[in-house]
Amino acid sequence: MSFFILGPLKVKVADQEHSIDTAPVRATLIALLLEEGLPVPIPVLLRRIWEFPPKTAANNLRLHISRLRGQLSLIDPIFRAKITTIRGGGGESGGYRLHIGPDELDFTRFQRTATRGLHELRSGCTEKARSSLTQALSLWRGPIGQGCSLSSRARAQFDAAEQLRSTARESLIEALINLGQSAELIPEIRKILELEPHREKSWENLIRAYYLSGDIAKALDAWEIAVSTIGNQYGLDLSPDIQRLHLAVLRRDTETIRAFGSALT
Repeated sequence: MSFFILGPLKVKVADQEHSIDTAPVRATLIALLLEEGLPVPIPVLLRRIWEFPPKTAANNLRLHISRLRGQLSLIDPIFRAKITTIRGGGGESGGYRLHIGPDELDFTRFQRTATRGLHELRSGCTEKARSSLTQALSLWRGPIGQGCSLSSRARAQFDAAEQLRSTARESLIEALINLGQSAELIPEIRKILELEPHREKSWENLIRAYYLSGDIAKALDAWEIAVSTIGNQYGLDLSPDIQRLHLAVLRRDTETIRAFGSALT
């Protein structure tokens, strides 16, 4: 059994995909999945599912758990036992646990594979990094937790995954530039910057892609826009790295620009 939350929630068994009915039940499943197989106390579950848990929240949670067990058992009766109840005692409230393995959740696989790819890139293993980052990004099918009613507390946990996704995307582009691509990457880089104009690494990628495709004027224009956007609009300091890249463009130092990503490892 595999669970997919990087997009619409899906459960997959033997190449067959199954949906989970109703948003509250889907939210309950995701709230359990986020702990990656560990027990989740009832108060934590309530705060993840409801922004302001109603007085009936604990009873509602029991109903959602019952329905979730029922839906999993329809996929296969043995899966009903995937969710176990943790009995409270000694002042503890109890909780629930969804038993999953390390490879049964796409969220976990993405984090592990993307982190490996970033390490490979920084270590100079560019081809391995390209493969790992491509594999990690292929796991995303849409916005994380799509179609689920979750609280802002739960969605805050998605922010780190979204940031890792953005970092993986721009690091994959960096790897592809290091492997010799340039002009064909420009539209994707510009698309990233339209959504997240504060990302300095993407400005570095754009400057390199323009320069290595032979358009030095646009590389210098990209630098000016980066200075205006990052420095003036966001009030952030430009790093020494992008300043060295700008100096290399001014000097027409193609060797430094081509090896720029590797030079920072």
